[in-house]
Amino acid sequence: MTSTLSAYEELRLRNIARNEAYLAEIGLGADSILKPKKTDKERGGGRGKKRALRMRAKLEPSRKSLRIAEIPGPSFEESKLEVEDEEEDEGEGEVGRKARIASKKRKAQAQQIIARPPPSSDSARAIDADLDFFANPLRLAGPNEDLGLGKAAIMAASNKGAVPKFSKYSGVAEWKNCIFLWVNIGGSGYANTFSEQGRLMTWFGGSRMHAESDVTKRLLKAGGEGECAVLFVRLEGEPYACLGRCRPKNSDVSKQPITILWELLDFDKIKASSNFKRILSS
Repeated sequence: MTSTLSAYEELRLRNIARNEAYLAEIGLGADSILKPKKTDKERGGGRGKKRALRMRAKLEPSRKSLRIAEIPGPSFEESKLEVEDEEEDEGEGEVGRKARIASKKRKAQAQQIIARPPPSSDSARAIDADLDFFANPLRLAGPNEDLGLGKAAIMAASNKGAVPKFSKYSGVAEWKNCIFLWVNIGGSGYANTFSEQGRLMTWFGGSRMHAESDVTKRLLKAGGEGECAVLFVRLEGEPYACLGRCRPKNSDVSKQPITILWELLDFDKIKASSNFKRILSS
């Protein structure tokens, strides 16, 4: 019988037959090629087991020396907080969940506070400020234009003319015997406000201040034995005016920014000052 296949098709069939014979010879016949692959379960865990082994390899140190073994492993506290809050999140909503996580993170930070190193000898924290300088009636509540505009001028005047080391970007300056509070009044974004004719002032702490901060603890003790806070305020672009000593009348340090309601202890001495009245009216 005459073949109806073309020369090309006959050549193709011969090549297929030759290839199949070769595969069968080396043990890769059609049966083995078409045999289904084992499932993860048949392989004894499959990907899940391999993933667990890879995770264990990442967590375990590659070296097992005693020095390496003493180094603490990675912390999963943050993830733990989020997992716990996911479990407590029924019916509360995203805003409530985020607020609770933030609160727990602040508590965790407070528990991990590392003690501050001792100050250097030229740091304000190691020096007693001259509190009598601004207690002078001519200085108290005055604009003190002769000293200059910035914080450095006030710090130098309180240290016999020498500027000690301090953070010029902070809203507080710690001395050994007291704390200076820097407050801007009247500018855009300044939320510090006076009440009761100027006897009280609401004050907000910086972003790094919380209930367990050393400086926060000192501020809350101000006005008591061995601790003092002195308030300096200024209108935008003007020199600082010293409004004297103050003590906390009320406070909320459970959230950020912390809030303290200060009572001006020298209010009766400055209430008649024209500069003080100008500050209050701004």
